[in-house]
Order: sequence, then C-alpha cells, then structure tokens
Amino acid sequence: LDCMHKGLDLLLSGINGISDFCRYNNVKLAIYGPDILDRKKILKGLISKFNLEDIVSLHNPVCGQDKVEALLKNDIFIQTSRFEGMPLGILEAMSFGLPCIITKGTNLVIIISAKITYSIYST
Repeated sequence: LDCMHKGLDLLLSGINGISDFCRYNNVKLAIYGPDILDRKKILKGLISKFNLEDIVSLHNPVCGQDKVEALLKNDIFIQTSRFEGMPLGILEAMSFGLPCIITKGTNLVIIISAKITYSIYST
C-alpha cells in the first residue's frame, strides 16, 4: 500500500472531493494490498485527514477464489498508479467485465484506449 507508487493519495483526494455524493449514494471504496514497511499508517492518516472512514475500507491482499469474489462484489476497478510494469489487477478486473478507471502510469492506456471509451487523468 505505497501511496506514492499506487497513487492512493490522488485517489483519496478525489474521493474527498466527492465525499458528499459518496455518502448520499452509499458509494464505498475498498482498498486491497499488503502493509509493506508499515505504509498502511500513511494511508490511514490520509483517510482520517479527509474524514473518509465511513467511505474507505482497507483490506489485506486477496488471492485465488477470495480475489475473484472481491472483484465480483464490486462495480468498478480503480488503479491510480503513477508507474507500473504489467498491472495484473487491471487485466484481472477486465477479464470479469469490470469497468476500469486508470491513470496513464498504469502502462495499459494505449492498449485499452483502442478498445473502449475512456477518460485519462494525469498523475
């Protein structure tokens, strides 16, 4: 859960900008990933700073059938990475037909843009 690499600071800032909408429409954001080098503290601090505890939940990484279930119970997949090699999470989400919101840093913009209507946000 590296805020800088994965762009989670950008994501939480964006959610903060639409937090009233999220609350009114019961929109929730579930973030999955490992707590490497105690970086989850930074993420929790941002969630608290923006007062998003009722919107954003943090989860440990999932794999196998647990990952499939996590993907299927959500409506969209968001990846706001500033840089990536081959973002498997996006490919997995797309394989289940989930719409994806991605940034240029995810490295799949050229491939995806040829196939779908999209908006790209700078990181």
